[in-house]
Amino acid sequence: PDYLPDLAGFARRFFRCLFSSLPSGTVFVLDDCHEAMCESIESVLREGLAEVSAGITVIALSRSDAPAAFARFRVSGQLRLIEPEALRLTLDESRVLARQAGLESKLECEALHVHVDGWAAGLVISLAAQRSAEATGAAPWRASKHHIFEYFAGEVFDRAPLSERETLMRLALFPQFTAAMAQAISRNADAGGLLRKMFRNHYF
Repeated sequence: PDYLPDLAGFARRFFRCLFSSLPSGTVFVLDDCHEAMCESIESVLREGLAEVSAGITVIALSRSDAPAAFARFRVSGQLRLIEPEALRLTLDESRVLARQAGLESKLECEALHVHVDGWAAGLVISLAAQRSAEATGAAPWRASKHHIFEYFAGEVFDRAPLSERETLMRLALFPQFTAAMAQAISRNADAGGLLRKMFRNHYF
């Protein structure tokens, strides 16, 4: 609590000490940054990341864009953004992963690649579902969709506050809707804000 009046100064000292203790070649990963970002966290990271030692690489994973507080890192060339499109697998990359998972059919691999739109996690989940379907005799695509649904349920839905889960459950009954419709359907005055947040975080 003594350091709260000067969070920026505390962040500089803390990260300077942390990074100086790490060997050259270290990769320091900050995951799910979109879950934590607020003005105070942005300030702490802005000051702290300025203390990165030579030979240390920081990777920040986020569904939202880099905050404005990081603008100076962009201008100086210290911050490089990898856009979502660059992370999509090419068909050749999907084929390599499919072969490693035991899927030899080119046609099935291409169909799977189109099905997940180059999404790496989706491909891995679908390949696992394919193997499960072969073992149980279930339809592969149905098994794939079920596994992907379970993934999103665990990663997104189950972590959401109760009010957001109730809103999403009500909206799931409709194939499409406007923000005004969402508010009326869910009886949640902030339904439009929830949809905007999910859109910004690339859930749609």
